[in-house]
Amino acid sequence: MSVKLTSSVPARIDGAALLLAIVGMIIQIAGGVKYPTVPPGIVMLAAAALLVTLVPWKPLRLLGLLVPLFLLFGGIISTTGRTNLSHTDPFGPFIGTAIQFAGLAVGVVAGLAAVVEWRRRDRMVPST
Repeated sequence: MSVKLTSSVPARIDGAALLLAIVGMIIQIAGGVKYPTVPPGIVMLAAAALLVTLVPWKPLRLLGLLVPLFLLFGGIISTTGRTNLSHTDPFGPFIGTAIQFAGLAVGVVAGLAAVVEWRRRDRMVPST
């Protein structure tokens, strides 16, 4: 069984970036950073990545912008995120946070590109 992707290139990049952020969070957990039993960030990122890349309803692209923006903002203002990035020992939390933030930052940019592309295409299509 194959899945046909109906999403645009920016939406696919966004989905991949969100999955990269999940990998960063898993590395943090493996490195000893305390997370809840079911990390809400991983659930939100996985849901957004799946919806943005697999569901053809274009307004869902907003999730690909808003979810990483929310998590990136929260990670920057939290003392844990700043501490993990400013101390390389232990290495797991540092590299995991760096990968997570990189994925979130690319997710914000790609999410914005996907939303802009969707809005521009809607304006180009003549009304019937």
